[in-house]
Order: sequence, then structure tokens, then C-alpha cells
Amino acid sequence: MKKQTKRPKKVAKQQKNTVSRTETLSVIRKLYSMPKQAISFLMMCLFSVSLAFYNPIFAGVQLLISVILFVIFLLTGNSSARKFREYIEGLSFDVESASHNSVLKSPFPMAILRENGGIMWYNDSLAELLPDKDCIGKSFQQIFPELNLTVSSGSSVELVLQERHFTVYSVLADETKTAEERVYVYYFIETTELCRLQQKYDEDMIVKGYIYVDNLDEITKHISDSERTVIASQTEKLISDFVGMHQGVLNKFDRDRYSFIMERKHFEEILANKIPILKEVKNIETFDSLPVTLSIGIGVGESLGETENFSRVALDMALGRGGDQAVVKIGNDFTYFGGQNRETEKRTKVRSRIIALSFKEMVMEADKVLVMGHKGADMDSLGSCLGLARIAAAFEKPAYIVIDESNQNTAAVFSKTRLDKDYDDTFITPAQAVMLLGQNTLVCVVDTHRAALTAAPELLSENVKIFLVDHHRKGADFIYDAELTFHEPYASSTCELVVEMLQYLDDKVKLKRLEAESLYAGILIDTQNFSMKTGVRTFEAASYLRKTGMEPGVAKNLVKNDFDNYIKVSEIVRSAEIYKDSIAIVRYYGEEESSIFIAQAADDLIDIKGIEAAFVIFRRGDDIIISARSNGKINVQIIMEKMGGGGHQLVAGCQSKELTVDRAIMQIKEILDEMEEV
Repeated sequence: MKKQTKRPKKVAKQQKNTVSRTETLSVIRKLYSMPKQAISFLMMCLFSVSLAFYNPIFAGVQLLISVILFVIFLLTGNSSARKFREYIEGLSFDVESASHNSVLKSPFPMAILRENGGIMWYNDSLAELLPDKDCIGKSFQQIFPELNLTVSSGSSVELVLQERHFTVYSVLADETKTAEERVYVYYFIETTELCRLQQKYDEDMIVKGYIYVDNLDEITKHISDSERTVIASQTEKLISDFVGMHQGVLNKFDRDRYSFIMERKHFEEILANKIPILKEVKNIETFDSLPVTLSIGIGVGESLGETENFSRVALDMALGRGGDQAVVKIGNDFTYFGGQNRETEKRTKVRSRIIALSFKEMVMEADKVLVMGHKGADMDSLGSCLGLARIAAAFEKPAYIVIDESNQNTAAVFSKTRLDKDYDDTFITPAQAVMLLGQNTLVCVVDTHRAALTAAPELLSENVKIFLVDHHRKGADFIYDAELTFHEPYASSTCELVVEMLQYLDDKVKLKRLEAESLYAGILIDTQNFSMKTGVRTFEAASYLRKTGMEPGVAKNLVKNDFDNYIKVSEIVRSAEIYKDSIAIVRYYGEEESSIFIAQAADDLIDIKGIEAAFVIFRRGDDIIISARSNGKINVQIIMEKMGGGGHQLVAGCQSKELTVDRAIMQIKEILDEMEEV
């Protein structure tokens, strides 16, 4: 019993000690959790204790004041804390009540959905727009297929319901919940009035256009004044009626040049009909076999100044593509119409002489000259490079030809340049060219006007002078910042343009025999041995090269086909598929590095009787290369442009990593069908 009586005392003592320790820890925790004022009070108490050793009276007064201040702080602090808690509780209730009422009585249509799209709740405003008034539990995606329920919280989508426009915003209610428990809130904000104003703004925008009669001088050259007046008046009446019937205002500022303005809502009717005046004007009876053709440039911008600039750029594009077409520029996008007729030669030697003398001045002012063509250079590109490099060298300027690779197209020329020490330092890689580039370097671009297709696009910086020579019909990505441009889509080849420049330079510019042969070979390739796209100026250029000592037979050897390629070309021609009785389409799979035989096969196909256009599709690894040819009845340039390529009306091509052979053939057929319907 004694032991039993002692044990409770010991336990009680332990419990007392435990309570004491607990209270101490509680006090410490409270003190630790006290605000800065409590800590300051403790510090003042410690300071008072330490001060008591020196002045007990002063220390006691200080301690008394500290206690009074701390008591006051506790009383006021508890009161403030209580009021703050009451405010927060009241605010929480008010916010919850306001949120509840705002959801139920919201003037905006709203819906609450689960992760799987099931409708949990929607308000009366949305119920008025729903086809079924009882949609609880149904799939929101089936009711509104336009909405994407997988969009992230905060995104939006446009929606039209009962001819009313809405912007639908989605908000994830609680991101911490699992996917099965997630709830989305959709808000429908009506934008009908805003869309109506936007539509009216778009419809009332001013459209500016220019109309040039391409060939009025050529058509009326050999006829009487009365006949000339009849054709001119018929053309003007047709243009006037075309603009007038669409509520436009026409202005004639030259004998064969017009401008017009109209509202965009009327212009959309013209676009829908694919600018029919391009075909209507050809019905005018002329006293020659040439039809009347127009070049039209139309611009639509955000301001009057931008619209004017766009229309001029569009007209320049139409003229640069050979005329007989309309180009529409809306923002950064170009749209092309027409362009089916073969262009006629409309060049004067005056321009060639001016370009030649201007280029000479640019060379004289430069420290060095870099000349480059397009990637995968052909003879037209390489021959032009050699011609311009010779001009620079004649005026004692270091000249370099930038070429990305040596291929079968130019192998014969390179084999001869290796035997001539004058060319030891002439050919450089794009990487070497970048090292040579300086502030006073002249960069010449030949046989292409697209920066992305050049052998070294990195050379076309803003700080260098650029001279551009090209004969391809102008595309949207034309190099507009060239200081001097010699762009003539009526020329047979770039080599022809370079030869014309050579004729107007000093006698000190003397071509080497290999250079003359390369220029002649470039003309041969692009004209298919003077059978396609050949004019009087083409033969004049060939005659000039012959005078320099060029041997046509030797030059032709530079572009002759070898036996293996001839076998490949024959196999390709034999496997051609004939589409619509006059279009040859061939597919070829191979791993050859060179694609020269593809172009040769297309050339041979177009020479076959009854074939109006030929397309050879070559798959090499992941690349799809298309070579297109035409006899003039079909514009293959338009077809290749729509597939990401370009070229001429008679010779065009494209290269793509996104297409497959079957898809490329399907696109070609679709575009041909569309062109037939126009």
C-alpha cells in the first residue's frame, strides 16, 4: 500500500513538471509568434534589468512604462484583430453571396462544364440560345462543335449563335483538383455590334488600282489613225464600264494608263469573278493576231498611303511577270489572276546601255565584287557569273564567284577552269564569301530574284550594295532593296542580259573563250537550242559572242548529255502518264545527286507532238523536285508558284520537302482543272 500511495505522488509530480514544461513551451511559442511590438517589449525589459546595476530607480521607471505600453498594445491589438476578423468574415460572406447572385443573375450567357464536356449548369441567358432547353448532362461539344474543350484556361474562341457573335472564354475553376473533378466555367461575351462595325469598316475601305494597256502600241503600229481610234475607244469603254458597274471612279492619266478607286464591298464582287475584264478585253477585234491585254495592280491597305503603295507594288509585280494579268496585294499577301498569254518582247537597248554604265560605276566604287547565282547552279547562272566577274576584273577589282556546290550541270565548265590559273582563286564557298564581305563590297545576284534561293543568302545584308540581274517573272519575295536592278522577264535568259551589258562597256572588257562559251551555253539551255522564248535580241547576243571567238560546237559540248543520263531520260519519257490527252506527267524515284536529267526529260516530252505541258516529279530522299515545261498554251509558272516554286511561262519548277510524289501529282491535276474552268 505504501508503494501504491507513493506512485500517485510521483506521477502527479511528473504530470506537474510536464504541465510546467508545456506551459513554458506554450509561452515561448506565443512569444515567438508575437509581432514585432512584443519582441521590442522583451528587449526593453532586458535593457531595464541590465540598467538596474547602474541606476535601479531609472530602470524601474523604464520597466513600468514598458509594461503600461505593452498592456495598452494588447488591449488595442485584440480589439483591432477582432474587428479585422469580423470584417473578413463579413467580406467573405458578401463575396460568396455576390458571386452566387452574379452567376445566377448574370446578363452574360454562362455554363459550367465537367472535364469531359458534360453540362452541369447554365443560366437563363444561355438557355435562350440553346436549341434544346434541357441540356443538363449532355455533351457541350455536340451542341457547339466549334468550341474546343481542351483549350487552356483563359483562352477564347469566336462563335456564332442565332446570327449573334460571341467570344467564348474558358476558366478552370480549381487547378488543384484531379482531371475527373475539374470544372470549367464558360463565359459568352457578345460581340455582334463590334463585328458589325468591323464588317462595315472593311466594306468601306478604299481600294486603289492601276490599269495599263500592255500592247496598244504594238497592235496599232501598222494601222490607220481611224482604226487606231476605234481600238483605243473600245478598250477605254470596256475599262470605264468595268469600273463604273462596281461603283468605282476612273481616272485616265495617259493614253493607255488608268487608275481607279472603289469601296471594298464592291471590289469583293470583282475578286469573286476573278477579275473578268482580263478575258473580256481580249474579245476586242484587232487588225492583227495580237489580242489586247491589260496589266492591273490593286492594293488594299490600312491607310490611304499604304493602299497607294500596295497598288503600285502590285502593278510593278504584274508588269514584272510579263503583263496580261492582275496582281492584288492585301497586307503581305499577293494574289495573281490571268497571265495565260505568252509575253511579247518589249525591251529597248537604251535600258541595257544605262544599266551597263551604272554597273561600271558601282564596280569602280567597290573594293571587291562577289557574284552569285542560285543554289544548284545551271549554265545560265554560271555563265552570267563568269560574265560579271570578267567585267569587274577588267576594271582591276578583285572578283569572286560564290557557288554552293559543283554539280553535273556545270561539271564541264569547272573541269576547264581547273586548267586555267586565272581561275585558281575565283570560285569560293559561301563561308569564305562571308569572311570577305565588307562595307564597300558589291554583291551581284544573277538568274534569281529570291533571296532564299541564292547560293549565300547571308551576303544580302542591309549594309552592302546589291546589283540584281534576272529574267524570271517576278514573285512576291523579290529583292527590292537592290541598288541597281536589271530585271527583264521578256529576255530568254540572264546570259542574254549580261551579253547586252558587255556590248556597251569599254573595249578593255574582253571575254575569255571559256566565258563566251559558257554564256552561249546558258542561252542554249534556257531557249532549248533557240526554239523556245527566243527573240531578235537573243540572236543578236549570240552573234556578239560569236564575234568574240566563241565556237558554237565547243559551247554545245558543255551542255551535252552523257550516255547514262540519256538512258535515264529515255526511261522517264517512256513511263509518262498522259493526262487530258495533252499533258505528260512522270514520277521518278532515285538517289542521284544531280537532277539535270529531270529537266532534260521534261524538255524531250514537250517536243513530242500533241504534248502541251510536261511535269517530271523526281523524289530524291526527302526532297521532291519538279521540272515543268510548256509549249505556250499552259502557263506552268502559275502552277509551280502555287506549289511554292516559280520560273517562266514555258519553263518552271519547284523543290519541296513537304510534298510526296503522289500529293504533288494530285496538286498539279487540281490546279490544271481549276485553270481549265476559268
